[in-house]
Amino acid sequence: MLYFDTVVFYASYRELLAHPYIQICVCDQETMTYLRLGGKVNFTTDQSVIERCFEASPVLTSQFGERRDAVIGYYLTEAWAEFASFSDELPNISYSLVNKFDTAP
Repeated sequence: MLYFDTVVFYASYRELLAHPYIQICVCDQETMTYLRLGGKVNFTTDQSVIERCFEASPVLTSQFGERRDAVIGYYLTEAWAEFASFSDELPNISYSLVNKFDTAP
């Protein structure tokens, strides 16, 4: 499962509370391919998740190492991913990323 983090006094945290469906898009200009990832944000204060976020991010540790209580983790439900390209040589592929926190339809 992918986990993300934000800080409780950031504007982005307030925006995620108000609008919990997000999309992240990353593009490689050289190959003209991109990844879109989207889903519904679900916040967690699980300390093992927060700790993993700190372990994976030296920047987070340097800025909030002494203020871990300000950091909140989140994961996506209803998640999906799309790999696409402007090149005819590469296929466009979409995935539904079901995880243990998704509710049954």
